[in-house]
Amino acid sequence: MPSLMEPPPNPARDTALAERLEAFRTGDGVDLIRESVRTVLQELVDFEAAGVIGAERYERTGERVTDTQRYPP
Repeated sequence: MPSLMEPPPNPARDTALAERLEAFRTGDGVDLIRESVRTVLQELVDFEAAGVIGAERYERTGERVTDTQRYPP
């Protein structure tokens, strides 16, 4: 019986993880790291912009006094 801290065996997940780890070992993981960092930073920018504007992206509210037209996609 697996412990609560240990996920049940999943060969597909384990294989994908092994492939990613091998990519990092051989130096092929640079693009994965770059894309991961870009995605996280974009999410942070979107979150901050939503807080300043008072609405999520594409959301319309009556209190909204600004927009994201100058905000790059």
